[in-house]
Amino acid sequence: MLPSSTPLGGSIGSWLGIRAYNALGWNAVCPLVAVLAGLALTRHLPSLRSRTALSGRAASAEKLFGILMFVC
Repeated sequence: MLPSSTPLGGSIGSWLGIRAYNALGWNAVCPLVAVLAGLALTRHLPSLRSRTALSGRAASAEKLFGILMFVC
């Protein structure tokens, strides 16, 4: 599934970015990127928590959120 879903996700993201830019410019693209990054982080956190729980280390959602805010 991964070899086909990665290019598909990239093409959908590019398509959404182009549509947002054509509609409202960069004022629409930046929030779109923030929303998509938040969705990806939300999807990734449960697997990260289960991995760190198995290794004995606690996951810090605040630290990951801080990294996300730094990138945006």
